[in-house]
Amino acid sequence: MPNTGAFHLLSVVGKADYTDEILEELSSVLATCRGCATEFNANSPASGLERISGGVVLTCPKCSNRQAISGARFASFMKRLGDENRA
Repeated sequence: MPNTGAFHLLSVVGKADYTDEILEELSSVLATCRGCATEFNANSPASGLERISGGVVLTCPKCSNRQAISGARFASFMKRLGDENRA
């Protein structure tokens, strides 16, 4: 389970170029907040997934814990999580 510092990523659905570690598309993230232990599925800004230039900001819907994560780091996580967790 990849640890981002603020969250544990359980599942990442999207598309990435693993060779260059480029996040091409991110549909959803299933994560557990390390601050309050809430598990949540983020797929839009309202649910805690905000796309920004060069990456994503995850926000816990319960305690508002936030973290920006680079697209390259997400691509690396997706590669480690395996093919079953990508579109």
